[in-house]
Amino acid sequence: MLIQELFKAGSGGAYEQFVIAALLHALIEQSALDGVRVETKTLNASDRSSRAPGDIQILSGNRVIEAYEVTANSWRTKLVGAGKTIKDHDLPRLNIIAKADSEPLAAILAELTPTTEDVAILDIGHYASALVSTLTRPFRAAALGRLYEYLDRYQPDVALVNSYVDSLSRHQLTVPPGP
Repeated sequence: MLIQELFKAGSGGAYEQFVIAALLHALIEQSALDGVRVETKTLNASDRSSRAPGDIQILSGNRVIEAYEVTANSWRTKLVGAGKTIKDHDLPRLNIIAKADSEPLAAILAELTPTTEDVAILDIGHYASALVSTLTRPFRAAALGRLYEYLDRYQPDVALVNSYVDSLSRHQLTVPPGP
């Protein structure tokens, strides 16, 4: 419920990008994969300036094994440059995470059919829920902590951090202060 509330809050894409990054980070930690890590860029950094293939990457050593473009906007805005991103960064595929649950699957597939590259369109709400469902309680807690760190470090709006903390409290996901 917390994540769905954050997605509805309007954050200029901050909650969307950093929730997915935090959940992926927790999943990698839970899986105990040696040498595998998650990196995300600052909210306003362009792919070109950051030289990253997406908003979020999963790396094994220095090799990108998965790349994610995350947006609060239509997934179509990310589809335009997907082929070039895949080729420029020698990716196996590009995952586009956006609101897509209200669109018929046939319509999405019709737009993907002309592309020769491997592009996945994943609904952000469903994908976040699936990631949460794979995490055990300690790693869900770790994801919430990582989300706080991302919001605090990688975007400039303190109000988004405060709103996140308020949401944690409302959902009774904080530890009460000690004596």
